[in-house]
Amino acid sequence: MNFSHTPKQTVSAKRLAKALASHGIEAQRDGNIIKVRSLVARDVHAEILLPESLPLEAKAVSQLLDFAGVWHPDGGHVCRACATPDFHPSTLVPVGSVLVTSHDFVIPQAVGTDINCGMRLHVIDLSLEEFLSKKAELVRLLKLDLLEGQRNLPTTPESMRALFNDGLSAFWTHTKRVPQCLFAQVDFQEVERELQRLSASSHVRHFDMINF
Repeated sequence: MNFSHTPKQTVSAKRLAKALASHGIEAQRDGNIIKVRSLVARDVHAEILLPESLPLEAKAVSQLLDFAGVWHPDGGHVCRACATPDFHPSTLVPVGSVLVTSHDFVIPQAVGTDINCGMRLHVIDLSLEEFLSKKAELVRLLKLDLLEGQRNLPTTPESMRALFNDGLSAFWTHTKRVPQCLFAQVDFQEVERELQRLSASSHVRHFDMINF
């Protein structure tokens, strides 16, 4: 069931809750956030960032809750499940879903499913006013970079061997040592500071993906 609607024909929170309830799902809207909970499985819930102008599919919600309840007998489990505005169903894991797991738990089925299929989160040091004054140019550059194949991001045979033989840390080390094209413009120290800031407040640190 697709609860699709246009900006002029939004689905009321009451109607949304009633429709999802028929699928065993409790739903509550709080602004642009839809909080969903399984009425079948105990303590299984998720949050979906979805403005009223965008569609919501019951199948995607069911898939998200299925993964929100995943756990392992040895103790690994999903800590939190969320979804971004491009949320829609896939074969197993809905596109746009974000799972936070305990540090020793990986869900293979959730890896490699439409990774970065159009969604990005960028942190920039601009005020809202500065961003809006440069928005058109920024959108143009991002489209060229992300959607039209204009970025020059080289991967040398040596860096790829380092990646597959020794992991992401080795790839990063090699790239810093021999920066080319787009990498030559990167402030590696700033990237490392940002990664350390993010890892200090998330489960990323447990994976030890990049060692500095």
